[in-house]
Amino acid sequence: MVISPVYIHSLLELNLSIPCIAALLGVSRCTVHRRMAESDFSVRELYSTLTDEEFDQCVRDIKSRQPHSGYRMMKALLQAQGLIERLWRDMWTAVTVIYYDALHYLEEEGFLNIGNATHLFCCHYVFLPRLQDDLDTFRSGWANHPIRTEGHMTPNQLWELGRIHYPITVSDNMEGVDIPQIEWENSGFAPDGHSSVIVPDTESPLTDGRMAALREAVDPRTASQSFGCDIYIAAVQFCEHVLSDD
Repeated sequence: MVISPVYIHSLLELNLSIPCIAALLGVSRCTVHRRMAESDFSVRELYSTLTDEEFDQCVRDIKSRQPHSGYRMMKALLQAQGLIERLWRDMWTAVTVIYYDALHYLEEEGFLNIGNATHLFCCHYVFLPRLQDDLDTFRSGWANHPIRTEGHMTPNQLWELGRIHYPITVSDNMEGVDIPQIEWENSGFAPDGHSSVIVPDTESPLTDGRMAALREAVDPRTASQSFGCDIYIAAVQFCEHVLSDD
């Protein structure tokens, strides 16, 4: 599998650890280090922060909504707003854009027709578990990666400290509670209150026996040379072969 230096660079810019990057790419840590050396990448060179102007604008925005915020509350609001928006941006860069490109490639090359029930079933069969595994890997790596501007503390550590220093009493009456505003359009997260995405079930065209045979023949989580595209094609070929016998 060819690993794009541009993609490795984008993952390094997220401050993800080398083990996390290796897991996302399905390669060894040594391979990641070797690719970094070949492209002359350095973790230290990728550190970056907001400009003074950008930071000042964030502070002005929060002060306009929370005019009586002190230093500690201001810091907490900045952390909450910045971390959430960065989380969704980083998740797109590290994970979801890969599946976006893979599915578009399959569709453009004629391997995926969303109007074909068998294609749609195989798409769900292969890509849903792979996507979930990559999201779990990203979540663990992102939540535990150190943030240089926060004293090298991780998002998990900042979250726990925030809960300790600014405990919130849960109440059924949320009237008057000022929740920090988030730029939802830029975050990639819909402001509808849902905490998960529910993918509708796709009816299987296979009998129970044939479904067991598919699981035996095509493992959706096996190593892939093309982010799962080759496995999807194998699943489609299997299904079309057994269905042609009907």
